[in-house]
Amino acid sequence: MRKTIFMRNLSLFIAFIILFASGSVSSVFAASDKVEFDKSKTPSFANLQTDAVGIKELILKVDVSPATTTAQSIKLTLTGQAATVKKFYLTDDKALSKSAINATVAAVTVPTSSGLKWNAVGYIGIVSGSALSAGETVTITATDAYNEKVSDSVVIKVIGSGSGGGGGGGATNPPKNPDDKPKQPDKPTPGPDKSGVDVFRDIKSTDWFYEDVAYAVKNGLFNGISADKFGPNTPMTRGMIVTVLGRLKGVSESSYKDSGFSDVAPGQYYTAYVEWAKANGIVNGVGDNMFAPDRNVSRQDFAVILARYAKLSKNDIKATRNPIAFSDRADIADYAKQAVQDLYSGKIINGVGENAFNPKGSATRAEVAAMLRRFIESSK
Repeated sequence: MRKTIFMRNLSLFIAFIILFASGSVSSVFAASDKVEFDKSKTPSFANLQTDAVGIKELILKVDVSPATTTAQSIKLTLTGQAATVKKFYLTDDKALSKSAINATVAAVTVPTSSGLKWNAVGYIGIVSGSALSAGETVTITATDAYNEKVSDSVVIKVIGSGSGGGGGGGATNPPKNPDDKPKQPDKPTPGPDKSGVDVFRDIKSTDWFYEDVAYAVKNGLFNGISADKFGPNTPMTRGMIVTVLGRLKGVSESSYKDSGFSDVAPGQYYTAYVEWAKANGIVNGVGDNMFAPDRNVSRQDFAVILARYAKLSKNDIKATRNPIAFSDRADIADYAKQAVQDLYSGKIINGVGENAFNPKGSATRAEVAAMLRRFIESSK
């Protein structure tokens, strides 16, 4: 009897050894050289990015341990100053769910096979409505299933205003009509070929603004906010609007190299155009030798700016429909009333909703593309 029990226990022990040796038991990443962030592709974000224009990839290069036959999980953790961390989130899937927003931890799975190298991909994004400031940083740390650190951490930076917008995926929905209530700002960066509007993943042929954006891109008035995103619901800033009008006018950047404003640094995408706009009385400063290039342009202010541009270009705005008494006309500033009426009568600008104008709402990139196309075509 004792011999039988001994032999049975010995058989179980041998079976366990064989099982373990065969690799059927999941291994974990134990050495720091098994996993590393691909720091050549570390994402960054532009300051004053106040809309979730997308999420960016965090790529981990994984050297799978020999004899590993099961999938393994790597945990990503987001840390930094509390106020900064609240602006970012981590996710393992760029097809975002509401639960992903504001998350500071995500798990990514590495498919495994003996002795191979894999890329594990996680994502970091911006929480919609969170304004960023240059110099802010968050840190991403990777750990294994036992909370052992398996890679050097990677630092995500918020860089200066001239550096452009976010990466792909996760954009908020574009406005549903030509003058819908706008969202939040970003700054333009070099986009694709001017004729290739279809490379923008946030522009569909069924969008009301499709032809308007295609026109603006083809004619070199707009770039994308990234290589594959146009940002149709992104509000125009003062820096953006003078840049677009300067391009329309054919301004030579070499003619306006230095800025007279303390908050317009040399070498920004808008520097020359700010000086051109100031010199020609299209857009003035905001006081204290400041221009505020990142401040949103309201709908009523855009009407004034476009009316000034029309006068500079000697393009009279022809009235082709009767004036309208907007339901919120009392909210339109006195300095903007005439410009709003002229542009409405010229079928360049429309109202929103139930006979309102929304004068203090920001003008979006899609709206401005549409208004500029109408303006240009009405001037022919």
